[in-house]
Amino acid sequence: MLRLLGILIVAVGGLYPLLLTYRLNKQLGRPEGPSGVTLGLWLIHTLTFPMALTLTGTALVIPVLRTSAVFVGVTLAFWGVSVLCGIVYLVMRRKGAHLEG
Repeated sequence: MLRLLGILIVAVGGLYPLLLTYRLNKQLGRPEGPSGVTLGLWLIHTLTFPMALTLTGTALVIPVLRTSAVFVGVTLAFWGVSVLCGIVYLVMRRKGAHLEG
């Protein structure tokens, strides 16, 4: 069961950048497009979140990876950066800073 969940998580990690790129393309087409900081956060999130998903799914498929300190550290680092970018983006959005140049 864990292997099936791992494969599903890896598949979502592979499709996520495509969906996020489509959404970003729609936002860049608007006259009031995102600011440079917002765009940077989006791009960092587009890299780190799918990598975190893919590494997590891979660890579910191949259990021996869960015992590797380096693998777990890299996975947690990707998750940390992804969550941090998400929090900063949400705070900026709440304050309305995502529309400023």
